[in-house]
Amino acid sequence: VYAELLRRALPDIRAGRSSLRLAQATRFLWKDYLPGFLFWEVADTARKLLLTSAILFVDTEAGSRKLLRLCLAILVTTLYLSALCLARPYAMVTDLYLACMSNAMLICCFVSGVVIKVCEEHDCFGIIGLFGDAATAISVVAGVSVLMIVLVCVTIIRQGLSSAGMQQTIRL
Repeated sequence: VYAELLRRALPDIRAGRSSLRLAQATRFLWKDYLPGFLFWEVADTARKLLLTSAILFVDTEAGSRKLLRLCLAILVTTLYLSALCLARPYAMVTDLYLACMSNAMLICCFVSGVVIKVCEEHDCFGIIGLFGDAATAISVVAGVSVLMIVLVCVTIIRQGLSSAGMQQTIRL
């Protein structure tokens, strides 16, 4: 639906007539992106749906007990992060930084899930070489997650304080 709405509004958006009804109604889909990447939100939404819904249909019998779903999630997120870094579709560089950081955090979470899964079912130290048991692995993963959240918050605050325009946006 997003793609079709954007396709219909595209002539008006490209002509700079964003005040017309359809272009204005779809503004939330394209306003944050550079002109050549007006359909990026469609790709991002497809990635989100893939990671949150479609991946549940992979190995429906025993998928929650195996690593295949996590490996697919890592693959999808890594490919998307690579495309994001190469394409640089955002109009504001701070949006790009936040998108890259959030995808890097997702990859860390998925890799952490693999570590926890391996440590729950096997000899953690023998396979991974870092942790003695699952409890230690979970503690380290929780610590790393908190550290990532703190780093993202510090980055957001730093970006907000470094540019006057961002202060206005954050306040709104």
